[in-house]
Amino acid sequence: MDDSAKHTFLARNLTLIVGVSLPLLLVLLFWVAMIIPRLTVEAPQYDLVLSSQFYYPEGRQLNGSLDFQVEDGQLFARFNESPVYPRANGDIQAVAIPVPRLYYFASASGSLREIEYAIPEAPRDGELIPVTGLSGAVLARENQAPDGYRFDNSYHGSRGFLFLFDGYRYSAKIEKDGRAVKIPSIDQNNAYGSYSFVGWVEQGSL
Repeated sequence: MDDSAKHTFLARNLTLIVGVSLPLLLVLLFWVAMIIPRLTVEAPQYDLVLSSQFYYPEGRQLNGSLDFQVEDGQLFARFNESPVYPRANGDIQAVAIPVPRLYYFASASGSLREIEYAIPEAPRDGELIPVTGLSGAVLARENQAPDGYRFDNSYHGSRGFLFLFDGYRYSAKIEKDGRAVKIPSIDQNNAYGSYSFVGWVEQGSL
């Protein structure tokens, strides 16, 4: 094919060439942007404790809520009694709230497992209950881990193939400078991103 024929071919098929090459170029750039942080940013060094709260049919419920807090590196759950409301028959009824579940996220392996912990049968309002399932681990409540990673549980738009808009979803992960490690679902009832931050494990492990 001489130069004139090549020029004519390119002129006639310019739109087709651009239409095919541009999406491929965008995919390549997106892939490069995703892979560079994985190569240049160090992997996370600290594990993470998370909580979630769902109305599981088999789960325990309390007449109040539990708020997790860290004191001197140890994890506690503070019980806050629910208000009571009168019923139509004259009785009073407290609001029943499911006991939140605790999870341990191992950043090196990306695995997630549940932490078993005990709550008294009838906790007192304001009672501070030590979480013994984490004995030996020292926690930090700061949003940022010592290695610079942060927990993110944002609600954002997701994308499908070739950047086509695909709706909204939660995305639970830890991230630093563009490198992200996704936190998996513990089971089918626990959707991605449905976790609350409890603390970083600064010392020890499970």
